This record gives sequence, structure tokens and C-alpha cells, in this order.
Amino acid sequence: MLKGNRIYVFVLLMAVLLIGGTSYLWSLKSNVWKVTYASDDKNPFGTALVLEVLPQVFTKQKIQRVDRPIFNFLKDKKLQHSNYIFIGNEFSIQNADMKALLNYVSDGNNVFIASNAFSAEFEDTLGFYTAFSMERQVDLFHLENTKETYENQLVNPQYKANNSFAFKGIEDGYQLIPEDTTSFKVLAVDNANNPVFIKTKYGEGTIYLHSFPLAFTNYYLLFKQHHAYIERCLSSLEDQATYWDDYYKVPHQQEISKLAFIYQHPALEWAWYLAISLCCLYVLFRIKRQQRVIPLQASYVNSSLEFATTIGRLYYSKRDHNDLMKKQATYWLSYIRSQLNIPTSKLDDVFIQQVSDKSGVESNDIKEMIDYIGEIQIREMKDSDVKRFYTLIQKFYKKSKR
Repeated sequence: MLKGNRIYVFVLLMAVLLIGGTSYLWSLKSNVWKVTYASDDKNPFGTALVLEVLPQVFTKQKIQRVDRPIFNFLKDKKLQHSNYIFIGNEFSIQNADMKALLNYVSDGNNVFIASNAFSAEFEDTLGFYTAFSMERQVDLFHLENTKETYENQLVNPQYKANNSFAFKGIEDGYQLIPEDTTSFKVLAVDNANNPVFIKTKYGEGTIYLHSFPLAFTNYYLLFKQHHAYIERCLSSLEDQATYWDDYYKVPHQQEISKLAFIYQHPALEWAWYLAISLCCLYVLFRIKRQQRVIPLQASYVNSSLEFATTIGRLYYSKRDHNDLMKKQATYWLSYIRSQLNIPTSKLDDVFIQQVSDKSGVESNDIKEMIDYIGEIQIREMKDSDVKRFYTLIQKFYKKSKR
């Protein structure tokens, strides 16, 4: 069987190798340039390196990472003089979390949010909205090869000179449009002079909003001018206790393919290869040991009853009642000899009494059967005689076998 399936085995192995190799190479490529904003991602669009250099901006206290909802984190806490930083693709939180965050700001804390999108409730509460105008497409996989740039200029007088920063290879980003310009202060604008970095007072604290989160990723931290941009934007916050949000970026981290996640961890990667190898071995041994399918055989059917019924109908249809009754009598007398050990040479009253005593059948029924046996030799039997004789014999068998 193995020789006949060599082509099948070869095709299977090649398919497994091709799928595994392709998925591995693609996961490496796509995962490197995946936009995650994850604090443990050292690829270009993660934020691990940004988090590492953050202590250079906030020097007084250690930066704490938060991996649970804002409501749960702030519950039973009365924080003042601290910062809360979120950098991600979308800042979408539940009402309970939003209320907890706003109460946190109102108590005298600061919040810095760099995101492409915000929840509608959050925008309505603060009185702003986001807009987007995309004039050109950019390949994020080959940023080094593109000549397009997206500029941000810091306009707040507190910043030093050289406040224009060009981000190579980035498409036009989102803008933050305040509904009431008197309640917001613009800190940075883009190429078209649209606000991308604004702040607003809320209670005793301040909320900072930035619509270009890619500026705060590992890739742009590598460039000296962009390092300065990140430092200047975050230095808008006071140098105090700082909390880095990890919880609301989990959905983006989960977008990584299952195979990419496996290849990120050596133990899982080896387990994956081992599973593929075992599957191949199973197929090989399965083919080698496989036998021709044995067809199912129909189970034995006892046709004795059908045969006896057919023979009975045959005798009855021939209307040879005497012959049929003779055969029944012969089998009955044989039963008397073999089962009851009574001789059948004389069918007299002594015989009738002996059979009655051993079988438990009434003597009148036995006598009637003996009379029928005698009449078979001298007259023609009718249908009624056959039926009666059959009934008496069956009745005898039932009682004698108890």
C-alpha cells in the first residue's frame, strides 16, 4: 500500500512544508511592521523603546504600567498630582471608565492621549471631534523608500526653537477640531495648519489630546529630531507620578495572527514543528498499515421457522389432510418416547394415563388425540379435523414443557 501512495505522501509533505514556510516568512514580515503600540513590542510600531526612555522625561518617580480598566484601577484611590498616558490606535472606553477618568482629571491630575480615534461619548463630553483628509497612500512596509513627509509643528511659545518636525513616509493624519476654541489651546498643527495636539482644562487637571500616535512609536524614536518631538510633547505634563496604559491596547495586540504569535515564542515554535512532524509520521505509518476495506457480511438469519411454515402451507394447499396428520402424529409419538420415556406400541387406556401423569395434560385431551390417530387410517380427514388435531398437539407441548 505504501508504494501506491508515494505520490500522495510526497504531495502531503510538500504542502505542509510550503504552508509552514510561507506562514513563517509572512508572519516575520507582517509582524515586524504591525502597528500595535504595545509596550512590550520592540518592532517599529510598538512602544517598548519609548517606554524605556520615558524615565528621562519623568525623573522623580518610577513609571507604573496599568493593565486593567481605568475604573478598576482608580477604584478606592484618591490620586492627585499624577499623569496618565495612553498611546494607541483608538481610545474607546465605556461610560463608567470615562467618568472615572474625568473624575481623576478633575481631582488635579493630567491625562495624555495620543490616538487616531476617540469614543463619541468622550468627544461629546469634551466638545471636540476628529477629521481626516488622506491625499496620498503610503506603504508602511517600506518607509525608507518613500519621499513623502507629514509635518507637525509645535506652536506653543513654551517650546524651544526648531519646532517643525517632518515624519518621513507617513500619510496625512487626523486633526482635532474643537467645537469651542476658547476652551482648548492648540499646541501643534500639521502641514495644513490643522490642530493635531491640543489641551483643555477639566476641573483641577488638564487633558492633552494628540491625533498622531505613530509619532510616539519605536521607529521615530530612532531619529534624533523625532526624539525631540516626543520629549517636547510629553514634557507638557508635569514631572510627577506617571501611569502608562496597557489595557486598552490589548485588542490591537490580539490582531497578530495565531501563527505569528506561535513564532514569537521559541517553546511554542518548537511545539508547532513537533506537531507537524508527528502528523507526517502518523500519515506515513497509517498508509503503510492500511489494509483493503473488508466488506460487511450479512448476519446469519435463522430460516427454520420460515421453512416449516412453507412446508405446512404446501401440505395444506395439497389438501392431503390424512398425510399431514400422520406426520404430526409420528412426531408427537416420537416426543412421547424420547421426552417422557413411555413406549408407544400400545395406545390404550394405560398409555393415556401414563402420558397424562407425566405431562400434566388432561387425559380427555390425550384420548381425543389417540382417537384421531386411529381415525386417520379409516376415514378422510376434514379441515376442522386438521385444525383440532393441531390445536391439541400444541396445547400438549406447552403443558408438558413447563
